[in-house]
Amino acid sequence: MALWPATLPQNFEQEGYSELSPDMTVRTKMDTGPAKVRRRFTAAPYPMSGTMRMTKDQTVDLDTFYQTTTHGGADVFTFIHPRKGTTLSCRFTAPPEYSSFEHDFNVALKFEVLP
Repeated sequence: MALWPATLPQNFEQEGYSELSPDMTVRTKMDTGPAKVRRRFTAAPYPMSGTMRMTKDQTVDLDTFYQTTTHGGADVFTFIHPRKGTTLSCRFTAPPEYSSFEHDFNVALKFEVLP
């Protein structure tokens, strides 16, 4: 399992950071009354996304990490949880998206956090 490169920012920008708690239940609608709900999993993947501000050199490092190290986002890597500080196993769910910002770049990243 690859490690998130030390040469890259280690956290998302606060503005725009997003994560969604995993949905581990099955909901069945009844003819009358409330839906029946049961737990389906004890753990499930969930999405996490945000932006990081990077220099031109850092975007090159990210390209190498995405394209080569994680084989185009297919392989798992470790990343530190932005809120909890714990180590996560993640996968890219989309390629990095670059937009210019002054002399640097804003990079939009989308991960799937694995149980």
